[in-house]
Amino acid sequence: MTPSARTSLARPKDGEFDPASSGYIALAPPLDDVAMQMRIQRDAVRKRLTAIDPAKAGYRYASGENDYVPTSGADDRALGDLVGEGVAVREATLALVSGFPPHAWARRGTANGWTVTTAALAYIIYGHVAHHLRMLDERYGV
Repeated sequence: MTPSARTSLARPKDGEFDPASSGYIALAPPLDDVAMQMRIQRDAVRKRLTAIDPAKAGYRYASGENDYVPTSGADDRALGDLVGEGVAVREATLALVSGFPPHAWARRGTANGWTVTTAALAYIIYGHVAHHLRMLDERYGV
């Protein structure tokens, strides 16, 4: 994959995303070079996840939060495998966003019953990972 030219995305406006995603969008900085910023974020995730003390790898949220987690099977997998999977997902996202022509960022579709633009999805993806980085800091100290 050859990275595309630098792509700067304006912060999405109301009506371009599900309001429930506004928290993730707020966590994202201005995406002045979306692919480069996602690469930097990928590297930060890899570095921080590999810094987790194995004794803390099974840390849990408060009781009742994230009840879907047990069905993920994460407890039965090595942390390194989970890190590798996360990095692979980010690599796939980078391949996707790096290949978009400029006009693709304004495209609209429907997700969870809400109109969403491609650019808004980039902000949501970036902000979602930023949320997890914040949780790593708060709950694991990495």
